[in-house]
Formats: sequence, structure tokens, C-alpha cells
Amino acid sequence: MAGFADGEGLITITCQIRRARPSPAYRAYVSVSNTNRRVLGIFPKHYGGKVYQLHEKRRDIMGNKWADAFAWYCPVSSTKQFLLDLMPFFRLKGKQAKLVLEFIDNKNAFARGKRRGRGGSSPLTQEEIAFRERLRRQVRLLNRKGKYARSHGGG
Repeated sequence: MAGFADGEGLITITCQIRRARPSPAYRAYVSVSNTNRRVLGIFPKHYGGKVYQLHEKRRDIMGNKWADAFAWYCPVSSTKQFLLDLMPFFRLKGKQAKLVLEFIDNKNAFARGKRRGRGGSSPLTQEEIAFRERLRRQVRLLNRKGKYARSHGGG
């Protein structure tokens, strides 16, 4: 599982900004993709969630359609356990996993009350936004591909 997550997975922190929200929404995000649906079956069996088909529209330079892919998205409720279980076996994404675990622990420790009147959670403090954004940017740098990633330890 760690090998698939290393080679075909994404471990990151997302940020969503909406006008109706008083502050950005940060979330841990883990997924694993492959063109063979069967190889992904072990993930939902152990951590929940489902495998979804991703319809590919791209074509190669010869005009051949790329194969459709399949993706498993780790449920938010299982993300921490998934990363803890696989951490000793990661070869490429251990740093990302460590940062995402730090993010999850911080998020869980930050008790946010409900907003009055409009529902939802109360706004994040500027300090909390800065902390989450710093972790998100660190993970994003590690996830970069190409020449920059090879020279700066990403993967």
C-alpha cells in the first residue's frame, strides 16, 4: 500500500476560499490512482471510502486516447490512521505525510465554536491561518515535479 501511495498517490493539504466564509477552509487530502481498478481495492477494504472512475479525455501525440484511471480518496475520518500505518514504509512521501499529520493534530487541537446567526464554524485566527498555510506550502513544494523537485528533495 505504501508503494502505491508513494508512486501513484497524493498526500497534501488543500485550501478553499469562499466569499461566504469568514476564513479559508484547509483540509488534509490523500488519494491513490491507477489505471487498474483491482489494485486499488485494498484501500477501501482497510480505510473506507470508494474507488471512482476518472474518464480520460487526453490523447497522445499519435491520437490514441489515454486509458481511463481510477482513484481512491481516503475519507477524512481515516486519513490520520492511514498515514500513521504507512509512515514507516514510505520511501518518497514520508515528509509530506509527516507535515499532514502535524496539520491534522493541530486542526484537531484547535477547538472552533459555531458562528452565530449564519451557521458553520467560527473564523480561524490570523495565526492559525498562517500556520496552516505554511504547512500547505511546504507540502506543495515537496509534491512538485520536474527539475526543481529533483534538486530540492521533492517526489
